Amino acid sequence: MSISRITDLLEQMAVLHEELLELSERKKRALIENRIDVLTEINGKETNRLQRIAELEQQRAEAIRRFYAEKGLKAPAAANVTELSKLVFKAEEKSRLADAQRKLLDLIDRLQAANALNRQLIGQALAFIEFSVDVLAGPPEPEAVYRHPAKQGYGRQTTALFDSKA
Repeated sequence: MSISRITDLLEQMAVLHEELLELSERKKRALIENRIDVLTEINGKETNRLQRIAELEQQRAEAIRRFYAEKGLKAPAAANVTELSKLVFKAEEKSRLADAQRKLLDLIDRLQAANALNRQLIGQALAFIEFSVDVLAGPPEPEAVYRHPAKQGYGRQTTALFDSKA
């Protein structure tokens, strides 16, 4: 197993991460525009890409094990590209491997940032929905406990637009 197979797998993973980044941008627009149908479609595509990335990751791990075996070495349990590059002696292969690793790491960082933004947008949308429900239905009613009639807050005082008990 040559190092080029491992590099090819990293490059394929980078392509899929670029697609995820594009989907993340589309998801942001869909969240802003409140397009649930588009969000559903994007989630399906993301799931597909993530499954493919998981398959490529398994292939990468197997390719690394084979590479170590060809060198007569036992592969570490969590072999990574940085450790692997120490065993590559051809400058061109080492450079290509390092470039693929840098590109993939950069894409992962950008994807994490985009997902954090989308998480914030979802949180804001949920907060707005909760606020809207509170405006329409009124704040939650107090516990059903005994209160002295002379104390403030006795009786039903609602500012809701709709009677939630109807």
